Amino acid sequence: MGIDYKQYEKYVAKYQKENKKHLEAFRNDLEASHLSPKTIEKHIFNMDLYLNDYMNYEAPTPMKEGWCMIGMFFTWYFPRKCAFFNVTGAKSMMASLKKFYKLMVDNGLVEKEDYDEMIDEMKARREEFLRYCDEYFEDDFF
Repeated sequence: MGIDYKQYEKYVAKYQKENKKHLEAFRNDLEASHLSPKTIEKHIFNMDLYLNDYMNYEAPTPMKEGWCMIGMFFTWYFPRKCAFFNVTGAKSMMASLKKFYKLMVDNGLVEKEDYDEMIDEMKARREEFLRYCDEYFEDDFF
């Protein structure tokens, strides 16, 4: 059962409002880690893209469920929807996802078992994701 467009917009607005708080917490955590401003902005950009674009693309999805959506992100959404898509961008996104969802675990917003499952998938499929990124980028589908 799908939702109509007004419901879709309502959910997107709700999740974007929640995500704004999560991104603020993430920024504060990154700043406390004494990362460079450029690195902080890259992580924030990556997670804003993941949370507010990808996770709301077809069916609005709350942040706490995003940990299990990385496979589709790296093999479908990222290469097709992001003009800056490449292997370096994929590695950066993986680092951002790890840092962000670790903070969400630390803040009690995501279960540690879910985080561990995301990390396990990232480790198991890392080469696949990067190979896919490289092949897609080099095939010049744009």
